[in-house]
Amino acid sequence: LAAGALSPASRVLAVTPTASFVGALLSETPCELLVAAHESLYVLAGIKEEHDEVRCFHLEGGGGGMGGGVVEAVPERFDAFDAVFVCYFPGMGVSAAALLESLAKRCSK
Repeated sequence: LAAGALSPASRVLAVTPTASFVGALLSETPCELLVAAHESLYVLAGIKEEHDEVRCFHLEGGGGGMGGGVVEAVPERFDAFDAVFVCYFPGMGVSAAALLESLAKRCSK
């Protein structure tokens, strides 16, 4: 979490996070916007139940190995992320190149 260099003005995307990861993130550094994107509606419901301020979006099966679907589920109005945390990358079903390409369009720097 420290590597993210977050501030209270940060806009953060957490891809496939656990509820405990979101809790740790919010307790260490509250941020302006935290978006959680996950394939599991169950996990998203748990995150939303504990942290109502988190915006949650369903990934609908991730990229399926085709390089899409990673952050496309998150509406563009939430663009300009300052930090992105990707949890459980090997289980996402996309290549590192496809993930980085989809994230590059959505980040502020």
